[in-house]
Amino acid sequence: MRRKLVMVVAAIVLLIGGAIAAVSSTFDSAVMAMKGGRYETARPKLEWLATAGHARAQHLLGEMYAYGWGVTRDREEAVRWFRRAAYRAEGLKDPAAYAAYYVGQNFSQGFGVQQDSTEAAWWVKFAKDGGYSGGPR
Repeated sequence: MRRKLVMVVAAIVLLIGGAIAAVSSTFDSAVMAMKGGRYETARPKLEWLATAGHARAQHLLGEMYAYGWGVTRDREEAVRWFRRAAYRAEGLKDPAAYAAYYVGQNFSQGFGVQQDSTEAAWWVKFAKDGGYSGGPR
């Protein structure tokens, strides 16, 4: 009986370890695809991970929609993914506010995207209305 229990536990550990490795590998390959500008390769991997609850994948999808990387720029879809990711959301009226602030800063400074003061103003206002106006959290 004890031997069967040990074998079952070992099998479960191997399955979980394999699943974690697969998720990590999928995320890493999606990030590498994004860094190489291959958004059409990255997006389905990120969507699969994000749907499964992977917060970093959700955040990257939000960035893809915010900046229009490989998709049509879509503020609502970006905010939806940022809310699901909810990075550093404690104490904010809107969990997407923290990410939105940095999207606004990137548009303001032209970091990773073409500089766009109108888009920057929208994102910074969204962040401020959501309870975040910059600084460390």
